[in-house]
Amino acid sequence: MTDTTSAAIRAELNDLTRDLNKTREYLELGALIKGAPAELDKLTKRANDLTAQLADAVTVEAKAERDAYFVGLDDLQITEVSNGDLRNTRFEISWTYPKWDSYWSESFQERETKIGFGKVERRVLEWIVERHPEKIPASILALADTPADALDRYFVFHKRGF
Repeated sequence: MTDTTSAAIRAELNDLTRDLNKTREYLELGALIKGAPAELDKLTKRANDLTAQLADAVTVEAKAERDAYFVGLDDLQITEVSNGDLRNTRFEISWTYPKWDSYWSESFQERETKIGFGKVERRVLEWIVERHPEKIPASILALADTPADALDRYFVFHKRGF
């Protein structure tokens, strides 16, 4: 026989309420677990989309950074004066760049000319390789498969005195 006092009934009702709340929590957890695969797919798709967007943004930013690095360089001319072999060949590299005139308070294009690729500043060499590889003389391009490797080999070739 069960105790029918109000204190006993309250105690049993409290126990029952606690058990009902636990069961509701378990049901909510079960619903979450049941929906987890769909949520995982949704989150995975979003992560993949964001990864692709990040790659695109990084590419655009890197291009903008390189464009800013090469800003103002223009009108590239490379002249080759061959004396038989590559060791005795002379290269005249010229380009224009913006120069500030403080007297007139304006910028103008100035032409710079260097004799030999070894005299050309790094930024201009990178500009030539990245933006104007078609202007690198064929005698240098023949040294390797890519313009950058060809110029590297050309510099090693000269450094070693070949």
